[in-house]
Amino acid sequence: MASRTETASLEVQNLIEPYVVRIGGLIHALRAIMQRYGWIDPESLPIIASVFNKSIAEVRGVVSFYVDFKTEPPRTNLIRICQAESCQSLGSRKLMRAYDDSSLGASEAVEFEPVYCLGICPLGPAAEVNGTLVANATIEKIQEH
Repeated sequence: MASRTETASLEVQNLIEPYVVRIGGLIHALRAIMQRYGWIDPESLPIIASVFNKSIAEVRGVVSFYVDFKTEPPRTNLIRICQAESCQSLGSRKLMRAYDDSSLGASEAVEFEPVYCLGICPLGPAAEVNGTLVANATIEKIQEH
């Protein structure tokens, strides 16, 4: 019987093999892993490297270059606050500082991430809480989600 690690390795291999023949296949494969698991386990890098005939260092370089590729399991809650110019003019930096300066951001279950445009510029400052957009964001509105 296969161990849990072997089963996980086989799952990753089966998930990414279809992308080998695509232009930009490594990026597509890494996105597929992110979509399935929410993160890229560093222990899977040798498998990915082998499937794409790359060195582990090359794969690690791609993973570390793109901010969207996470190498730790996701926390329960993700709060993204827009830091683009429009939202800055409407107070997004002040909102981000409010989280930085308080116990609101101290929870192990909450991850904060700056983002540069959530697409609702006229309704800023904009935030996203676990995939749900929050217009005219305030601490209170963010906590409601």
